[in-house]
Amino acid sequence: MVNNLGISTFIWAIRFMSVCFVLLISNYGKASTYYVNIGNSFVSPSSITITVGDTLIWRNISNQSAEVQCGYGYAGTSSPEGVSPIVISLLPGADEGRKITVSGSYYYKVVLNELNVFGDIIAVAPLPVELTDFVATTIKNEVILDWSTSGEINNERFEIQRMRVDRKTEGSSSLVFETVGTLQGLGNSSNIHNYTYLDKNLESGTYLYRLKQYDFNGNFVYHSLAAEIEIGIPGKFRVSNNYPNPFNPETTIGLDIPDFGSLKTVLYNVSGKEVSVVFSGMVDAGYRLMRIDGSKLNSGYYFCRFEYSGNSNTEVITRKIMLIK
Repeated sequence: MVNNLGISTFIWAIRFMSVCFVLLISNYGKASTYYVNIGNSFVSPSSITITVGDTLIWRNISNQSAEVQCGYGYAGTSSPEGVSPIVISLLPGADEGRKITVSGSYYYKVVLNELNVFGDIIAVAPLPVELTDFVATTIKNEVILDWSTSGEINNERFEIQRMRVDRKTEGSSSLVFETVGTLQGLGNSSNIHNYTYLDKNLESGTYLYRLKQYDFNGNFVYHSLAAEIEIGIPGKFRVSNNYPNPFNPETTIGLDIPDFGSLKTVLYNVSGKEVSVVFSGMVDAGYRLMRIDGSKLNSGYYFCRFEYSGNSNTEVITRKIMLIK
């Protein structure tokens, strides 16, 4: 069982006189495997409750052949509607299992040479991840996603997915969500838990977000943010410090462009000699990233000069960067 600390444990129940034992192997937050033992005149345990997705294995520890029967066509047994009958033939010492994929009650019998013994399985559906909040906050060109869960069962992870939907993408056939980050779930929890994800360095535009929540069995569901997120236009020209710094071989610098205009970016060495023109052309208003490639440069300090002209104003900003190879 899983104790209060969330640690998996092994449970052994031993009946010495009948040489019967029951083993449950359970992994915290994951599907479990349960064993039912078939003796000469019994099944143990005769009643068991499991979760959908768990596997139940019947093990024949008797000295005779046995057949497990459950479902339509087998008298004295029943299973949830739509479930195919379970029929398992076991020689002495053999075992075989079935993964239970539908919730409900299963009443089965084990046919032995001289008698039938009966047992029942209660399969309960795992509670979904209960999302109580999913909100977004924007700061300049960053989006902070916050969501809360009031309970989690079998929750492996959240994938954060984003899609851009605005005039730049209208008519595009590639309007699909992309995964931009992942946060691990809690597995099993009945407590409130808060999650936060920061999506940085976005271009100006309109975005949709959703969460893709996976359980440990590979199943998933989507939780979508109700509203579109708008990343607006900056109020003035700004150049951020490069990251990483020092760098090798590439670094990135963020630019805030307040209006449509011209931009020229030139790289100089410490002697003031022009090394390369990184960019020269017209740019739209908005947030953008500029990557500087130092793969063909020597280690050392460089100066990156940005000259922007827009709305009859010209501004020049220089950033010092360091390349280490």
